[in-house]
Amino acid sequence: MAILTTTSRDVRVPGPQHAPHHEREQVVKPASPKLWLVLADAGTVALAMLLTFLVRSSLGGPALDGARTAHLLIAAVSLPVWLGFFARRRLYNVRFLTRRIDEVRRIATASAYTVTAMTVAAYAFQLPVSRAWLGMTWLGAVALVSAQREVVRRTFMRLRSSGRMLRRVVIVGCNEEAIDVADMLEHDPMLGYEVVGFVDDAPDEDQRILGPVTETLAVVRETGASSVIVAASAMNVDTTNRLVRVLLREGIHVELSSTLRDVADMLEHDPMLGYE
Repeated sequence: MAILTTTSRDVRVPGPQHAPHHEREQVVKPASPKLWLVLADAGTVALAMLLTFLVRSSLGGPALDGARTAHLLIAAVSLPVWLGFFARRRLYNVRFLTRRIDEVRRIATASAYTVTAMTVAAYAFQLPVSRAWLGMTWLGAVALVSAQREVVRRTFMRLRSSGRMLRRVVIVGCNEEAIDVADMLEHDPMLGYEVVGFVDDAPDEDQRILGPVTETLAVVRETGASSVIVAASAMNVDTTNRLVRVLLREGIHVELSSTLRDVADMLEHDPMLGYE
């Protein structure tokens, strides 16, 4: 029964023994899906601020012709603030976005915080910024970002169903639990993972084992993986804790197999961008 989603061209394994470092094929990592989402959010927020300014300018009331520079300045400076509050509200962590209503609520809260910061900045620096525009910006941002997120969600669903935009992952352990996890990920690409192989200390003639547990970090780097899934039953607690600390210190995302099983059912019907 096939377990891996990669082929022998993806990961070079010379034989039944652990693969030497120099014979593993190094893979260049693609751009992170989260980076594209951040850029999409920034563009959508900028569009929301522009559209609401045009709408506000078309309405009656105080003219904004002489205040365009102030509005442009506050809008440009606020963009990193928008993204910071989005990150703060966990809008780039899929486990918090399994329900659309939760995502919209987080967008609304982050937008409210940002508009409040823009209002305070405009008052502090005596900038002639329309309060009506600020209120409209909140409404426009919530509506447009929510719509953009839905488009992104559906786009990633299509890409993942065709085997693209998957996160390359190494599984620690090669026992029954580890193989079950690999089988689950292979048969459900909507979960967003591509298994490149296993690391395990037990002697095994299976060519899917890319090295011992002590070489996990090297295997991750050389295969272009960005995540590690630890089969909880494959190692003792002390070994697992040491390995997790090393990987996290190097910026590698780590998932325990038990945690992965818990969220799999939720993500099956509402996938987004993979785990944080």
